[in-house]
Amino acid sequence: LNITNERSAEIFKELQRLKISEYPNAISVLFRVFLEISTEHYLKSCGIPLSQPNSNGREKKFRDKLGDAIAQLEANGIPRNSLDGLRRGISDRSSPLSIDLLHSYVHNRFLSPTERDLRIAWDNSAPFFEAVWK
Repeated sequence: LNITNERSAEIFKELQRLKISEYPNAISVLFRVFLEISTEHYLKSCGIPLSQPNSNGREKKFRDKLGDAIAQLEANGIPRNSLDGLRRGISDRSSPLSIDLLHSYVHNRFLSPTERDLRIAWDNSAPFFEAVWK
C-alpha cells in the first residue's frame, strides 16, 4: 500500500509487525482505527464531507462514512464485487466487519476478538484498502 498519511502508515506498520495469535486485542483496535482513518482520508481527498448536511457540523456515523467511501470508489471504477466483502460485512451483525463488533472491540470489556474473525475482516476489506491507498 502507498499510504501517504503518516499516522495511517505508522498504524499499518504496527499491524504488520504484531502476531495475530499473540496480540488479537491490539490488532482489533488498530484495525478499526486504520479502517476509519483510511475512510476519512479517502472521503476528504474526494471532497466528500464528513459531517451530515444541515446538522450543525455533526459528524456522520462510521457506517455512513464507509458507505459513502464505497459508493465513491465504485463511481470511480472499482468493481462492485471487489468491495462486496466490506459492504456486506458492515451491514451484517454477525460479520467480523460489523460496525457494532468493531466498536465493541474498543468499548466492550467482555468481548474478545478471535484470530479467525480478524483474518476474515482483513481479507474482506483488503480491496478497499488497496483502492484507497493506491
